[in-house]
Amino acid sequence: RAGRPGASAAHYAGDGPPAAAAGHARDAGSAPSEAAAGHAAGPGAPASGKAPALPGAGRWLLAGLAAGLPLALPFVARSVASQGGEGALAVFNYAWKLVELPLVLAIQLVGTIAFPHVARAVAAGDDAATGHALRQALALAWALACAAAAGLLVGAPAVARLLFGWGRMDAAALATLAAWGRLAAWGLLPQAVAAVALTVLAARARLRPVVLAYAVALAVLLAAGAAGLADGGALMLLIDLLLAGVAGVLLAALGAGARAWLPWRGMAVGLAALLAVAGAAWAGAVPLAGLGVAASLALALLAAGAVVLASVLASPALRSALAR
Repeated sequence: RAGRPGASAAHYAGDGPPAAAAGHARDAGSAPSEAAAGHAAGPGAPASGKAPALPGAGRWLLAGLAAGLPLALPFVARSVASQGGEGALAVFNYAWKLVELPLVLAIQLVGTIAFPHVARAVAAGDDAATGHALRQALALAWALACAAAAGLLVGAPAVARLLFGWGRMDAAALATLAAWGRLAAWGLLPQAVAAVALTVLAARARLRPVVLAYAVALAVLLAAGAAGLADGGALMLLIDLLLAGVAGVLLAALGAGARAWLPWRGMAVGLAALLAVAGAAWAGAVPLAGLGVAASLALALLAAGAVVLASVLASPALRSALAR
């Protein structure tokens, strides 16, 4: 899952900043991964050509925590969900699986690909190049997150039937699975932002804010479980809020200049398109009832495509990223 260098930093660049996340957590919900955290050791070799020294034990510890704590969130969430009675853990686990594929193969992939370019820009002290690369990466990650969330809001019941409807899971359990998956889909947005911000923080070897943010989120989740929270839907919403908090902390850790890097218009339009899809689905304007799996999936792809199209039309940074 390590990142692969693509075009040069200038080629990856767009018109502003933050780039993407750190790696691929096999278990969903959270953003960073071993790859990005491992890169926190330092962005590049010195100009003299000498090999850089290995980082100290403290930096290795921070990198390990930055990679491990995000993975602990879904692990702890499953333990909390198991308090909901027979079958609750299985339904929660499968609902979480619905967001794993877009998270790992789309959103976090942006961070993995962007990392080498961001690292080179950071090592060279080129703030302009860093900003351009990060702006493109964030525009792309956000658009993918909004599109994936829109697709799940429309197509979660069909995806649940397609993937998990072949065994002994009854219709009620599949409906609950789809409902919880729809709630989890909103967490893709803060995870896209966190993935991008983590790329920069890892390149700058500043993982302490990452560790602190995820540690607090994990502590809140444990406290909620100890207080008796067991409903899967409420648990999904809590995780969404915790991930939003993490994303906010990581953006703040980038510094005041991060606000100038954000592709505000493209992000606002992508979110507005997603909210329009959510409103249409909630109001019944999207005719999901009675549709077969194939038709529902086609409708979900149409919704995701509409969000991507709106984002592309509104964001020069996204158009530039897609043209590379």
